Amino acid sequence: MQSRSSFNSSAWIEAQIALKQFWDEVWVIGIIPALNRIHIFGSETLSEEAAYVMLGVPENISSPALKKRFRALTLEFHPDKQPPEQREAANTKFMELKTAYEVIMKMRSYRTKIESAKLLKGNFRSSQQVR
Repeated sequence: MQSRSSFNSSAWIEAQIALKQFWDEVWVIGIIPALNRIHIFGSETLSEEAAYVMLGVPENISSPALKKRFRALTLEFHPDKQPPEQREAANTKFMELKTAYEVIMKMRSYRTKIESAKLLKGNFRSSQQVR
């Protein structure tokens, strides 16, 4: 019978990858923000894909165009611009749109920080090798 090492299991490999990603984030944004991100994004009720659908935009939309679309939707559904009997429903829709926009912007910011850190880390390593 062949013994399989637990360090070669798929669960262990996935854990190693997740831990490496976490430490990359710590290097970029610091330990406290990285820990907060795990809590914030781990408990998020709205996925990034659902946020794009809610705002009615494609995932490759530019940030200025996304902001313009968000502002147009929030003006349309702003509770103060609705008749009194529709304010509660408008407020719910307004808050959903706000949450969707925030989810997208948080994820874009997060990706930008990680990509910047990877570039900096690569440049740091290559300059170390030159010496």
